[in-house]
Amino acid sequence: MSGAREILLFKAELAKECLRYDEAITWMHTLSDTLDEEMEQTERQLLSLVLKQKLQALRVAFQSALQSERKESNEERKKIAKEYRMKLQEEFCKFCHDTISVVERNIDTSISSSVSTRMFWLKLLGDYWRYLAEVDRELGIRINIASNAAESAYRAAIELAGSAGVPIADAVRLGAYLNYSVLLFEVLEDQQGAMKMCRVILDKAADEGVLDGNNSEIDLIVGYFDKNLALWEDAVEDDDEDDDEDDIKRDKVGSASNAHEEIDLLRLHL
Repeated sequence: MSGAREILLFKAELAKECLRYDEAITWMHTLSDTLDEEMEQTERQLLSLVLKQKLQALRVAFQSALQSERKESNEERKKIAKEYRMKLQEEFCKFCHDTISVVERNIDTSISSSVSTRMFWLKLLGDYWRYLAEVDRELGIRINIASNAAESAYRAAIELAGSAGVPIADAVRLGAYLNYSVLLFEVLEDQQGAMKMCRVILDKAADEGVLDGNNSEIDLIVGYFDKNLALWEDAVEDDDEDDDEDDIKRDKVGSASNAHEEIDLLRLHL
């Protein structure tokens, strides 16, 4: 590792430790832009981590403002909450689009890079399109640009892994499957497809002896599949029970129907 590269990486790590994620991201982008070779795995992981930390703060802020807007009954306060939510929404979406632009540049220049590097960028591309799609879903926006782009990126990462013979016990490959399943369940509303994907991965992990205790990262990701599957099966079962109850009510009172309260799902993803 060259001296300049090492210094940039140290600056990014230092900023991360000080919770200065904007600065850490800037240093990592500078590192990426100045390299004439692909980023090493530790560098990619650091970039992904600081991006995610920044994103989580923006996401929590947006969702808090949205909740305030929805629960506020006073019209003047509701208007203020809406304006603030829109401001935070703009910041969130700008960050995602900026990240997507950086990722796409790296994808364009990584054709000759290793399979693991190209998989990493494709998965990251899927993630940030998915975050935008989740905002669309929260606001009831039925435009499929973000969700379609996310699905295409995840599929590309998964197909690349398959064609290159990447083993199932690969963190990036598993992460692409995991986050794709979240997209299927929560955004594309393909609940059965999401649960089927979880079952397939869990079966493969069992058949190939992935959970041998030798790789804590892989064990953690496989555990996310297991937890999400259990959570989603319960959610689907609860929805089915609600549907049965509604059928009974409709039989008794004609066309009366009740709005279902949305289930707050715990989404485990990378």
